[in-house]
Amino acid sequence: MAKLAALLASVAVTISGCGPQNGTIEISGTTAERVAVVSRLFSSDTTPPSDLQDAHLIELQFGDGQLGPSDIQTFVWAKVAPSDVVKWQSVLKSPPSSAPAYDTPPSKPKWWLSKNTYDQLDKFDSRSIFPRQGWIAIDDDGNIYALTFTQ
Repeated sequence: MAKLAALLASVAVTISGCGPQNGTIEISGTTAERVAVVSRLFSSDTTPPSDLQDAHLIELQFGDGQLGPSDIQTFVWAKVAPSDVVKWQSVLKSPPSSAPAYDTPPSKPKWWLSKNTYDQLDKFDSRSIFPRQGWIAIDDDGNIYALTFTQ
């Protein structure tokens, strides 16, 4: 019994000493490089209805992936021609009831939408384009915003 108690105490100390291993990835580079990275995120069975003109991405990881899976939250902004907005809207599906609420990356980049803008836009199921759950919103100027996450 004493050995079991010592083992459990050792595991508790090890777990408490690990703490979450959070990480943030923000893509950088030229417009073409950023567009290439974001384009690779599209579902393998999805063909984007038009080319992206620009894109930004921030990905947050919560957890270390060792004592259970890590959760990942991805913020995406992409720009398409305003004349292509209707094409994009035609492939987007209504959001599931479990779509996450508005959120913003910790760095609050200039390209991310405000809460006020979020409230004014229709939200669609991110799985229309991306392999992860979440939401997509697109405005009349061709700004596409997406928040996806793993669970």
